[in-house]
Amino acid sequence: DIRTLKIFTRLAFPWAVDHISELEKMFESEFDYTLERENMEKVRTNVAQRWGDRVIIPKTFPELCTRRVLCMQFLDGEKLVD
Repeated sequence: DIRTLKIFTRLAFPWAVDHISELEKMFESEFDYTLERENMEKVRTNVAQRWGDRVIIPKTFPELCTRRVLCMQFLDGEKLVD
């Protein structure tokens, strides 16, 4: 995990600790599923306006979502990309 990486970096590469701290901040924002859910809802709205029922984006369940959990509708079908 990132904490272990920071400890190792302090010991082995003290000059790189600031870089690891920046990386940690990026991970925290990148893996914030609250933001991911909000973006997903925007995409759903925009895709539906243009493509209607031809492309389906799963619905999210905001009451079950947190920063660390993204809960969405299961869709059975073909993926656009593997």
